[in-house]
Amino acid sequence: PNQVPEAQQQPHPPFEAPPAFPVEEIGDPDATIEPRDDNAPPIFAPLPDSGSPDTGGGFGEASDHAIDYGISPELGDVAEGEWGFGGALQSGRDGSLVAQKAPGSGIFGNWVRTAIVGLLIASVGLVLFKKLSDSGVFSSTTVQGESQSIYYGEDANPNLLDPNILARTNQLMDEGRQAFSRGDYFAAFQKYFEVSAIDPSSTTARREQVRACEMVAVSRLKGKVSADEATVEQKRDALDEGLKAGEEALSRRMGVGGCEAALRKVREGKALNPGNEELLELEKKLRSRIAYLISEGKKRTKETIAAEMQPLIASGSRNYTAGRYASAIADFEKALAKDPNRSNIDLVQQAEDGLERAKNKRRGEARRHYQDAARYFNSTDSADLRRARTALRQALAVDPDFTSASTKLAAVTRELRARAKEEYDKGKVMLSASQYERARLHFQKVISLLD
Repeated sequence: PNQVPEAQQQPHPPFEAPPAFPVEEIGDPDATIEPRDDNAPPIFAPLPDSGSPDTGGGFGEASDHAIDYGISPELGDVAEGEWGFGGALQSGRDGSLVAQKAPGSGIFGNWVRTAIVGLLIASVGLVLFKKLSDSGVFSSTTVQGESQSIYYGEDANPNLLDPNILARTNQLMDEGRQAFSRGDYFAAFQKYFEVSAIDPSSTTARREQVRACEMVAVSRLKGKVSADEATVEQKRDALDEGLKAGEEALSRRMGVGGCEAALRKVREGKALNPGNEELLELEKKLRSRIAYLISEGKKRTKETIAAEMQPLIASGSRNYTAGRYASAIADFEKALAKDPNRSNIDLVQQAEDGLERAKNKRRGEARRHYQDAARYFNSTDSADLRRARTALRQALAVDPDFTSASTKLAAVTRELRARAKEEYDKGKVMLSASQYERARLHFQKVISLLD
């Protein structure tokens, strides 16, 4: 680019070929070997003259006789040890050309490009993770853990079943036992099966479920044997008795006991006469009648329990409003004791809420009295100790289970009794010395200290 006047241009010195070195020829044992210096720079052949007819054009020009020496244009210096794309070439010790990396080139050539690549990789990773998570790769397959999670209270002890669910399982277990006792083994099996579905950890429900299933199979086997061995007269008598008992129980609208007795007769007739349509219809109606009567009986029981709980809850609310927290707690606890199976869930929740509020209020009131007493614990004045004793007694009157107040009251009482003993001894001394007025003062202090 910078033009130099022809007058200042220096002609190239004539090319002088380097001296020839003796070369070892193959199979010539007498040839000499030139020692090699590893530290000497590599020797490159010179570029041919641009005007030479053997080479045609100059450097970079195409020619059939051009020699490619592998030399690229200089692209600039780079840090040592780096490699890369588009950098300069440098020669190794063995004479080979090694590519160097240009500064700032490559994917991680500078911090901006590195940050961009890192963000792209993180974004792709998050997208893949979300896809896998949505497809269920990372989800848990523990069936029992998922099923149990809905039966535990969210803010309760995780080792305890929710009270409402527990009440439901207890009710189903009772219904299953009643069905088993009256010989309705299939109904008992259904109740126990429902309990197992609610609480898979109940070993009792699973055991009773298997037992009821076995009794269903045994009863069917007995019926088949009896039907095979029965005579025509026996089958006809069983059929007549079953039809008569079932129709009478339904027409007279008998209670649970009468319907269960009629159901047994119907089943005996059905066992000897399998497939009889009249007996099958009577059995269905009797079972429906028994279920209805049982549910009605439970309704009456539920209403009776509610009638007993309501006045106790009302009394507890009045005592709470009046500040009689101990009485309120007693009323709410009695109301809860009336319904251990939690059949009246609304009233049970009212009693539980009232009980918790009363306990919290009582605890706060007792702590207030305790804090009043704490101001005098370390005082040397007997009057302050008496004030502490009064405040601690008030705290225990509000909350008799306040352990810290009981312990502190015992310590304060011991200190006052020790001081009263000193005053009593002084009074006796004054009395023996006929100092009656002074003795009277000491004895009055004893009375005030002992309260």
